[in-house]
Amino acid sequence: MSVRWNLLKPHEWVGSFRHDAASSVLTGRLKYRPEDGVQLECFAPFDKYKETGDVLHGILEDGEPCTIYAKVDMANAGFSFKRGSAIHRGTWGVRYCVLGNHFDPEDLFEGFEAEFNNFQEFFFPKGHADSIPWAGSPIVNVEHDDLTIQIIQSGNFGFFGDRQVKALLHSQDAALKEELSNAIDSVLQNHKDKMAFFRKDLRCVLRVKSTEGMALNRVTEVINSLRLLFSLVMYRSVTPTELFVIAKDEEGNNHSLPFFCGFGGLNSVTINRFMEDVEHWSLPFNNSSIDISQAISRWMDFSSGYELFASKVANDDGWRSAYQTQTEFVLQLAQIEAIANELNLPHSTRYSAAIESCSGTQVLNRIHSLLKINSDEEVGSRLSDIRAEIAHFTKKKKYLASTNLFTICRLLDAVIAAHIFRRLGAEELQIAEFIKKVLKLTY
Repeated sequence: MSVRWNLLKPHEWVGSFRHDAASSVLTGRLKYRPEDGVQLECFAPFDKYKETGDVLHGILEDGEPCTIYAKVDMANAGFSFKRGSAIHRGTWGVRYCVLGNHFDPEDLFEGFEAEFNNFQEFFFPKGHADSIPWAGSPIVNVEHDDLTIQIIQSGNFGFFGDRQVKALLHSQDAALKEELSNAIDSVLQNHKDKMAFFRKDLRCVLRVKSTEGMALNRVTEVINSLRLLFSLVMYRSVTPTELFVIAKDEEGNNHSLPFFCGFGGLNSVTINRFMEDVEHWSLPFNNSSIDISQAISRWMDFSSGYELFASKVANDDGWRSAYQTQTEFVLQLAQIEAIANELNLPHSTRYSAAIESCSGTQVLNRIHSLLKINSDEEVGSRLSDIRAEIAHFTKKKKYLASTNLFTICRLLDAVIAAHIFRRLGAEELQIAEFIKKVLKLTY
């Protein structure tokens, strides 16, 4: 992950900005904050800048051109008067910002590239990176409608010459070190007109291209949809850490340009969670235990019914207030009802049947214990009673006060997740292992 374009870090540039038809410029500061997205602070001489529009072109302090997608109207900005001078000034929220070129509002992009926190850990343990062979072609390739969705390898490389051989190779056996050095030196001497490189690191990057071109609002829609999928299969908070849009120049060459926009769910707590390292083996699924190509293809077809649940997983900050837990519970019951309808389960036992069908009898028995009931028939009525007590503030809290709602919500999360995993094509053994881990956390 490049520090320069890291979306989990703040960025700030000073520059000049103007609408396409403007005769003067706005001076200001372009700011990106993970929690706030992109903002533009700018000023202009009082009553001199009258142009409006949805796109501004800018030149930043380092000479970098940029395109800002924002509705800026200086006539409605604030103003300052000091010692006979007057300026309009204001701060505007920016929907999107692309660095590296100027674009018109109607311009489309070839696609985008994105990195996510702990993304490579899904595919391989970071401790094994040195032994993973370089893949010259995509390791995942999915065609869906006009989109080609790929996972590719990326990394930083260094020049590999005779000096680098002597600096990098080491052995306590001097004879072995000298023989290796001489052998590599001999190969390099036989190919003087060619260059070799050594890999410094290895990362996995999502690349999506469209045959029809992509407007930036569709770019963000597809990024968000796939980030929700990755958060589900990793079952933890996931967000883009780097974004680039792919633009074609006049000669037909593709260029990856840094792209900034706001993503929901980012705050000081979630940012710290996004920056935490996870272990490959601690994830409920990895590239060896689920066919991610199949999962992507299926998710693109049915994701709309589960985006709310997936967003909760993707933006989870690890904290729950009583109010948040109660809100989650009401939404979870609606999701369980939808699953029961999808599976054509009997209406009278839809809750218990859906729980058992998705996650097995152990979860259902654990819910029995938490609700202090003995039969499956009572599950629906008791859950409905608790929902009614949440909805009616004046109603006596007969069951709500005595129920460990937080633990029940964690179990219902597992039920919904197991159903989604099954639809994504996960194996029953892996789903059972996931359920087992969740059950251990609820005792």
